[in-house]
Amino acid sequence: MKILRAFILITFLLPLAPSSLLKAAQTELSGDAAQSESARAIPSEGLRPAYNDVDSVKPPPPVSATLSVDPTTVEDISDRNYLEKVCTLLQGAKESIYVSMYVSNPKVSETHPVGKLFQALADAASRGVKVSVWLNSSFNEETVLDRKKYDDFWADLQKKGIKIQWVSSGARLHDKLVVVDREYVVEGSTNWTFAALQKNFESDTLIRSKPLAGKKIERLEGFPLEKPESLNPLQTTFVEIPAEFFTNGALLPKIVAANDREAWDLFFNLMTIRKVQGEGLWKLKSADIASVLENRAAKDARKIKPRKVLDRLEKKYHLLTCEFIKKDDTFQVQLVELGSDPRLKMVRIPVAFYQYGYQKQWSLSAQFAYGISLIMASESKTKPYWMSPMYQLEKRFSVGEKILREGLTELKRENAVEFVFSKKSGDESKMSARLLFSYRNNPLRSEEEKETELLKVRNQLASLPVEDWKRARAYAEMFDDPYDTNLTKQFAELAKTYPAPMLEPVIMRVAQFSPDNSLRSPEYIKKILERK
Repeated sequence: MKILRAFILITFLLPLAPSSLLKAAQTELSGDAAQSESARAIPSEGLRPAYNDVDSVKPPPPVSATLSVDPTTVEDISDRNYLEKVCTLLQGAKESIYVSMYVSNPKVSETHPVGKLFQALADAASRGVKVSVWLNSSFNEETVLDRKKYDDFWADLQKKGIKIQWVSSGARLHDKLVVVDREYVVEGSTNWTFAALQKNFESDTLIRSKPLAGKKIERLEGFPLEKPESLNPLQTTFVEIPAEFFTNGALLPKIVAANDREAWDLFFNLMTIRKVQGEGLWKLKSADIASVLENRAAKDARKIKPRKVLDRLEKKYHLLTCEFIKKDDTFQVQLVELGSDPRLKMVRIPVAFYQYGYQKQWSLSAQFAYGISLIMASESKTKPYWMSPMYQLEKRFSVGEKILREGLTELKRENAVEFVFSKKSGDESKMSARLLFSYRNNPLRSEEEKETELLKVRNQLASLPVEDWKRARAYAEMFDDPYDTNLTKQFAELAKTYPAPMLEPVIMRVAQFSPDNSLRSPEYIKKILERK
């Protein structure tokens, strides 16, 4: 038998509250920071004749004799055959599945082509099959793929028993590889994306060979991996608030409409105590409650009496019941009983919201919009994105459009929420102001963390003149995204290419567009300048 020369085509394929009311609350919150056989029958398709090497091309080294592959074990599964064949393999896996992929755009929907593959992985893991996934972490700067937008998806897969591993960014992982039960190897050009599975011409081969499968797995297990990031306990510890407080127009929406900052601040600090003490009746010292409001009092140059704020929370906003015990100088406080079981749905607010001072810094509109964004993201079927027309948000959360838009815009400025526009179908060379967009929630960052991320960008652009860097920062500020590192990079490129007298009038004009207008972007600015 002639020595087989196998060419596998691999192409382009993914504080606490300002201060806690009680020392116990602070201690507790910081402590929390911790197939069927028929599916396996592969029809005989035969192999193509060996490739005739061109003299100027150095031929690859011969394949080891131990890796000889019988032609009867090879099947072409190119183009639209890939999805069905691979899903069948995954559904019939009994022991192990190894996936190594350059680009993967995961989908939650089981009807989506990519979603079908990931659902098959999850189902296999639930059957006790060992499932391991290697993913690329090195992309070109200009790529539209943002790895972090799928963090929630990968985390969810890990909870289902799937091992997710990121190959070190020192080398680009360009695989499109699946190995099942250490016997079946699928390799070719298909990434796990909609375009690859449904639109592109893709070449793929299914090979049944235990020696080859073993070699592939040995290679995968030798990859250098990124060290897992240590989890920030401020991001992974939460204060839970019943979602009904946000959706019931007579509760928190009423406070927002009245712009009652004192009542809002005290309520959210009471939630930190609720985390420690649980449901039921709490006894709180007057001095403890006053300490929550003292910063506000200093700002207003007046002394705020805790009893008056608690009185509003009880009688005006109906959020709690309260009784003052004079002899102990304490208040007995209890949350109202809601119409439905509050444990069925909770808004999980990260402790970073308190610890980083956002409760003090953000307006009530922004804080309320943040609660809405957490609720919507938790319900979304396309995590980490969520989408809803503004009128539906108004109706569900009983607040006006002005409050919602101002709040979301402020969150965008703080890089807590991003507006993500969909790709335009058809002629992508034209831009439209009516593209649909969704929202994505980002982890909260302290001011120091934000500046550190920007410093990393500045170091990457070390050759950029200081004045151009300052201009890029100023342009990002005009676009309400001073801490968006990708936006700052784009503006830095514009500042390097175009002189200020030519660039700035265009930026000022485009910056006045509505934040939900897809034309409000560096790409559109560049198109205008290119036409001049």
